[in-house]
Amino acid sequence: MRKLSLGICFILILSLLVGCGNTTTQNEDVGGDNVGIISSMELKYTSSFDVKFLEDGNKLITDGIGREILLVQRDAEIPEEYKDFPVIHIPVEKVVVTSETQGSMLEPSKAVGTIIGYTENINDWYLEELKENIETGKVEFLGGGESPDYEKIKELSPDVVLVDAGLQQIGDKLDALGIPYIIDSSDWEADPMARMEWIKLFACFYNMEDEVIAYFDRGVEKLKDIEERVKGLEQPKVSWGFLFTGKAFVPYAGSYVSKHIELAGGDYVFKDIGPDKTHTATITMEEFYTAGQVADVYISSGPPAYHTSTQDIVDRSIPIMADMKPIKEDAVWCYQPWYYQLVHETPEAIEELQAILYPELYPDYNDFRFYWKVPLAE
Repeated sequence: MRKLSLGICFILILSLLVGCGNTTTQNEDVGGDNVGIISSMELKYTSSFDVKFLEDGNKLITDGIGREILLVQRDAEIPEEYKDFPVIHIPVEKVVVTSETQGSMLEPSKAVGTIIGYTENINDWYLEELKENIETGKVEFLGGGESPDYEKIKELSPDVVLVDAGLQQIGDKLDALGIPYIIDSSDWEADPMARMEWIKLFACFYNMEDEVIAYFDRGVEKLKDIEERVKGLEQPKVSWGFLFTGKAFVPYAGSYVSKHIELAGGDYVFKDIGPDKTHTATITMEEFYTAGQVADVYISSGPPAYHTSTQDIVDRSIPIMADMKPIKEDAVWCYQPWYYQLVHETPEAIEELQAILYPELYPDYNDFRFYWKVPLAE
């Protein structure tokens, strides 16, 4: 595997830390300019976006920062009442993504093949169709970070650019260039299933709502079963975070990571840090060590390339970390390299964490797709 510098890897890690019903709610009472709405998409976990269905198959969506955008079928007229709204013609055929999680979000819509460019500076994509299209030149790298190659993006003329909420300045520039975009705030959700539910919004760009909602609902039912398996059992304590440059970066108690641990049946050792915040807290190495001393398992939020053994963790922190309970007891895991490209399989990721926390319930579980066991230092 080609390797990123540790600094670039850390930036990526830090930026990403952080019952069935009907498809729609009918006969919504709307007012103001929102005319012609016949139903709304039901959302079970998130309130960060919204979808309203109009006549002629058109849709009015609200993105992660509250922008309203009209999705118009390619053979339909733009309704007079929505002439002043930003417009995206659907189904889209050319998409630019700004994070690897967005590639994952397109999987349930069977739409990874519509990606024509990406801006996140990662070495490896693991989504097979996308990987093949990059290798054959059908998909271009458009420059990473906060300053992609806007001229190249304009040249590609995408139907839509999916902009991560942490890169809103890109949206401002696209606005000036007249390039359609939406803001994706899925990584700022407080629940992993709310994060996954964004697959429903992305499905709207492909007229795949029905199929994707059914896919999501199957995941909801699977999660109910996963939670039931450990109901009433004593909860293992879980430490989670990345150690770098003398500091520890841990998910806030209000983050989707904290909820991920809870859904798997774990007790997060940093559950008192930022219960109303959804991204990442910075604490001292000593604070991390103290909390980790009561943990049964430690999940380091980075890929195997930086975890050849638990000694790598100690080398990036302080010597006493070698005595932290999960390190001494060989209970350290990290993310698989493709971890963020499997967001569409969130219930399965929760189940795998549960298998780590409750190995006695999963005696035959050995196909770890989301987490990688960090070897104990010799």
